[in-house]
Amino acid sequence: IATGAPAVVQEVLFQAGLLDRGVLETGRAEPCAWVSERDWVYRCRFDGPATADDRTAVYIDFKGLDTVADIALNGDLVGQHRSMFLPARVDVTDRLRESNELLVYFHSPFKILRQIEASMPAAHRGLIPPGAYLRKAPGDFNSHGGAVPHFAPIGFFGDVELAVVEGA
Repeated sequence: IATGAPAVVQEVLFQAGLLDRGVLETGRAEPCAWVSERDWVYRCRFDGPATADDRTAVYIDFKGLDTVADIALNGDLVGQHRSMFLPARVDVTDRLRESNELLVYFHSPFKILRQIEASMPAAHRGLIPPGAYLRKAPGDFNSHGGAVPHFAPIGFFGDVELAVVEGA
């Protein structure tokens, strides 16, 4: 579906000239902090494969999603993903059409962290950082050795493939 592209939102905005890449060279990322505070949607249109028979299964494989994403195909929610450490595979066998629209809705990691913090058991507050509940690299939430403030990526960091599996 999208080999080599898409990318994390920040990289897309750099390429489009909507963010200044110079912030990474200076280490001062304040002008980019807003990116991770917003939700983002990726949209892709693609043709469905011609399947051989009823034993054929079709999946959309996401090699890297960062981090909290809802996946919709042709207007229907077909999957959710909550870990940047694991790939995602969504069965779309009975949902593909001749022409398809894939939407991947990425939730702001900071909005998710605020929700986690609000729902944490009282005994955990102050002892366990909310980020420990979110399956995202801890380094994405601090400035150690990188941009100040942190430069939390959001979006794709791996290929998206349509896998057609025939037989058992």
